[in-house]
Amino acid sequence: MMNETLLGAVLLLLLGLGILVVVTDRLFTAVVYSAALSACIAFGYLLLGAPDVALAEAIIGSALTTVIYLATLKKYRIFTIRCLPGDTRKDPLFSKVLEVISRSLKDHDLEAHLIESRGNARTLLERPDTDLVAEKRKDGIYLYGEADSQYLGRIWEQLIKAGLDGEVRIVDTAPTRIAAYKGKSI
Repeated sequence: MMNETLLGAVLLLLLGLGILVVVTDRLFTAVVYSAALSACIAFGYLLLGAPDVALAEAIIGSALTTVIYLATLKKYRIFTIRCLPGDTRKDPLFSKVLEVISRSLKDHDLEAHLIESRGNARTLLERPDTDLVAEKRKDGIYLYGEADSQYLGRIWEQLIKAGLDGEVRIVDTAPTRIAAYKGKSI
């Protein structure tokens, strides 16, 4: 009776973890859920009286597969967007712009990471872990980055398709020039 109850709980946990693996937006999180799912499967086999299968699942499913996935993810590119302070997350326009950026990046197997930061755009872009800086101003949203970046061009195309080009200005911060794609120079 105790094993049946425990096995039922493990099956429910498997169902929940399986759903989380499929619906999560972040690949790293999906790998963690997948490892937990495999560990629960191994525990289920143990409860069913198959310790040899449980051991194989634990070694191959939980450990080896997770290591392979994590090694693959290391090659996966994360695109870091630093947001300058303000009530940007509550602003519907800013949220829409970030949604379009995230969708554009996802189309190219990039994962957008949003980080609230302090400082000025040029200083933040000098950091090796920063790809783009977003700032909400009274006259619109400013995206700071290097115009030569293939990703910034793709983001701009998606912003135009979404009809947000009138609200967003992309500022080229390359060392040789300071100009804006849209609107007045800064």
